[in-house]
Amino acid sequence: LRQEELLFKHRFNSLDAEGRTQAMRMLQGSSSVQGEVALSAITEEEYEEHASALDQVFGQTKMSDSQSPEYFKDALKKWTHIYKVPFEQVIDLVSQRRVYLKKGTAFVISRDLVSVVLTAFRA
Repeated sequence: LRQEELLFKHRFNSLDAEGRTQAMRMLQGSSSVQGEVALSAITEEEYEEHASALDQVFGQTKMSDSQSPEYFKDALKKWTHIYKVPFEQVIDLVSQRRVYLKKGTAFVISRDLVSVVLTAFRA
């Protein structure tokens, strides 16, 4: 089980931001994790409301593991790379201070969505 998690994490992190978004859409429709992945993309308005905090948390984050990484601070539509999940689903990211928390909701960058999937997979 641990080796499967590591392989999935490696493959997921090798995807670009768009690939991770597509993978999450497919997983949300999957019967094996349906209902277990409470995830939604933020809107442009939500991004604007929390822009300074989100930029502070995610600004220096690499969007992928590629040789020429794109940083969050350089992304054009930043809100397309951030998702909301209940903080209980990403306790590991909360403990590492890799999310922005607001009223029980964790704002997670697309690169770290693997944590959400692994939590559902372990359950």
